[in-house]
Amino acid sequence: MDMPGDEGDLRRRAQCLDSYERRVLPQDRAEASVIVAGWAMDNMKPRDFTWSRQPLLSLEGEAGLTLIAMIQSAEAFSLALRSALKVVAGEGSALEVLREEFFTATQADFETGLGELLAGTPTVEVALRWVRAMERVALAIFDRQALPGLDQLRAEAMKRVIDAREGLRAVFAGWWKPGKDVYLKLGLEPRPRRKEAA
Repeated sequence: MDMPGDEGDLRRRAQCLDSYERRVLPQDRAEASVIVAGWAMDNMKPRDFTWSRQPLLSLEGEAGLTLIAMIQSAEAFSLALRSALKVVAGEGSALEVLREEFFTATQADFETGLGELLAGTPTVEVALRWVRAMERVALAIFDRQALPGLDQLRAEAMKRVIDAREGLRAVFAGWWKPGKDVYLKLGLEPRPRRKEAA
C-alpha cells in the first residue's frame, strides 16, 4: 500500500474520478471536466502553482496506453533536450526555460494526437507523428541556441556541440536511451540506420 507522500501516491487517480465513472453513464460524460493542479518545485522550494480545467477523457485499451506513453515520451525527450543543451546553455534556470519552451511548442501537436486517438486513428500513426513533432521542435530549439557563433568556437568546443546535436538526433531515432524506451512504449520500431559507406 502506498503511503501519503510516496511517489506512487502522486501517480494514482483521485478516487472521486473512479467513483464518478462508476456512477455516470458514458454518454452523460461528454461535457465532464476535471481540475488538474500542482506546484512547480525548484530544489524543494515552490516556484509556481499551476492549474487548468481539462476534459475527462474516456480512452481505454491501446489508445489509452498510447496516450500515457505520449505523455511519458514528452518528459523523456524534454530531459534529453535539456541534457544536449548543457554544452551551449550551461546549467541552471536557462535550461528549464528552454525545456518549458519545448512543452509549450509541442502542446498543439499533442492535442492533435489526442484528437486522433479519440477518433480511432491507428495508435502507431499517432505515435509516429508525435515523435516527429517533438523532434522538429527540439532540434529547432537546439539549433537556435547552438548555431549562432558556432564557427567562432575552438575545435574541441565545436565538436562537443556537434556531438550533442547528433546524440539528440540518435535519441529521437530510437537508437540511444531514453529514445529506445520511448519507442518501445509507443509501439514503434527505431528508425533504420543508414548503411555506412564502403
